[in-house]
Amino acid sequence: PEMAKVPDYEDRLSKFERMCVVKTFREDRTLIAACDYIADALGQRFVESVPLNMDNTWSESHNKCPLICLLSPGADPTKLIEDLAKKKKIKTLGVSMGQGQEVIARKYMATASLEGQWVLLQNTHLGLSYLTEVETFLVKEENIHEDFRLWITAEPHPQFP
Repeated sequence: PEMAKVPDYEDRLSKFERMCVVKTFREDRTLIAACDYIADALGQRFVESVPLNMDNTWSESHNKCPLICLLSPGADPTKLIEDLAKKKKIKTLGVSMGQGQEVIARKYMATASLEGQWVLLQNTHLGLSYLTEVETFLVKEENIHEDFRLWITAEPHPQFP
């Protein structure tokens, strides 16, 4: 639908106007139309997906700053994180957040931060209130092992801290 001809207006629509028409009639196709507009206006390289290099991401990280991965349809970094942990021979403790999972997450954070393991908090958009506690822990805790890393995955959410 985003490439269909617009009767009576096809020759007069700019890429931006076409994107607006698509948004009006098929909001679910707006992202595709937006990519077409951006590619035309700025160049194809601005719409091409660049795979995340987890080794580089890890090498730039440190124990007091979580690595946050925003989820999108079809993109889940969990396997990449687990593969990197295996490669580095580091134990990873993972929990999918939601109803009552904060208790497990607290236990994992306490253990991993002392022993130099990684914690993977998945789907934290389902347990946003716990993230404030995580932030406080990272700021105030003084004895965090230098190999400790906190990986967080979340869908975009307006209340994400």
